[in-house]
Amino acid sequence: MRRRHINPIPRCLAALVFLCTTMPLPSFASAPAAGAITPQQADLIWRKATEGYAPARAALVAKVEEGAAQGPFRPDWASLRHHREPAWFGIDLASAPEATTASR
Repeated sequence: MRRRHINPIPRCLAALVFLCTTMPLPSFASAPAAGAITPQQADLIWRKATEGYAPARAALVAKVEEGAAQGPFRPDWASLRHHREPAWFGIDLASAPEATTASR
């Protein structure tokens, strides 16, 4: 006796519909809409969610500030007024000899 081929698509669709209707929604699906909370509330939520990273962030910021203090420039506009571009900065690389010979 020959077996009949059964199409698995209806069974898969039925299983998918069952799962989608019986499983709980993920937490992000029940989050309030963008206009439902104030910016201050959103900021408070963000601060509470990221407060565990504060010590590592503070250590990284301290390391960056230490490096900035050792360099020739401070991270402000007054310090950058004394900056001069290197001589090669103004060279038009398209007309440089290396560029023209390499393209031949």
